[in-house]
Amino acid sequence: MPNDKIMNTLEEIRRDIIIYQAPEYLDKEFLKELNINSIDKKKLKDYGDDLSSIWDAYQKVLKYPLFFKEFYPNSKKITDFEALEHHIHAYLEDMIILKNKMILFLGKFRNGLVKVAKNKKEVKEFLNAGITKTEETFDKVSKSRNPHHHKGSKFIDVNVLKAQNSYGAISIIEEGFSKGWIRPDKKEEIKEKIKKNGTDAFEKARDNWIEVSIKNNEQISGFINAMFKVIRPNLNQFLNIKPINDIIKSQQK
Repeated sequence: MPNDKIMNTLEEIRRDIIIYQAPEYLDKEFLKELNINSIDKKKLKDYGDDLSSIWDAYQKVLKYPLFFKEFYPNSKKITDFEALEHHIHAYLEDMIILKNKMILFLGKFRNGLVKVAKNKKEVKEFLNAGITKTEETFDKVSKSRNPHHHKGSKFIDVNVLKAQNSYGAISIIEEGFSKGWIRPDKKEEIKEKIKKNGTDAFEKARDNWIEVSIKNNEQISGFINAMFKVIRPNLNQFLNIKPINDIIKSQQK
């Protein structure tokens, strides 16, 4: 990885686990510091897989500003507002998936750590607090995602709905023209006005979701980094691994 890349804590932990899983590629002097023989390889792989699953879900969420900005079909069979509506529903679902993966991991880690810890009560309280904080953080993101969130099974964005209605209104105008209840000289004027209203509504919705996803990414990234920074010492002890950065620093002295 580039030296100038700033890694967040989750990424650092994943890197540590990957390095511990591939000792055959390491320099002998570096390998001595890892104490590979004392590692439970099955547990290390198990937790490494869980963290990779969280990382993948997190990386997917981070891409949504780009999806909202650029990911629209060239096909006329799918309109831009339909694509945007699809992105919105996928985004909200992926946020839930990321939250659930975080909560499941913290619960699993709590249960595993309690089995070996002497201070079982403190461990439970510590990681239960992490689970509660995860739920609260994602709930805050959910509530602030858009002011137009109606009750029911389907999320509705008012501006996407306006764009959709404009699309449907065009066919009504065509019908009215063919049946004679729309003035011929007004047909194009009305169609252009409706198209503009639809385009304006779509652009407003798109820009809003770009902004929402960017802000959410900042909040979620900060939270994930802070959460894993807090639990990292206990996780390292549980997995019996050392941070690779610490080993490098000790060898440079």
